[in-house]
Amino acid sequence: MAAETSIPVTSAAGHPRLDYALVIYRSQDKHGIGSDGHLYGETGQTDAVQREADSRYWSVSPARRPTLRLLIVVAGGVVCRIWAVDADAEWVEEPSGTGKVALPLADHPLDPDEVQVLYPHLGIAVGDELPARRGPIRHYMPIAAA
Repeated sequence: MAAETSIPVTSAAGHPRLDYALVIYRSQDKHGIGSDGHLYGETGQTDAVQREADSRYWSVSPARRPTLRLLIVVAGGVVCRIWAVDADAEWVEEPSGTGKVALPLADHPLDPDEVQVLYPHLGIAVGDELPARRGPIRHYMPIAAA
């Protein structure tokens, strides 16, 4: 089951706190094992193997971590997976000390029904076209839970 979402509260400045999705873009044919031994890209394997590849390693500031709720994976311009992020779980840092972290993802990607129930206003579903923006391979998108 998906990680439980929280109702946004206020920030230190008194503004409503937004929750976010991290949207990552990758090519369909770029995959493998990095020099440090971690998997990356579209593995074509089980959810557990793909989870490992999708979770590692991303620059997410400590301030952003409590608000990160979803990882949306786009390959070849099409949304292929939406993962729940357990923002309250441990954020494991990359061993090389770059400050990048492995995202604490749920055990399996959210199915379309789970996305619709948990995030009815997301406006993105698996199979949707979502062309990459020029330049960045990732961006944050504000989201609202049900």
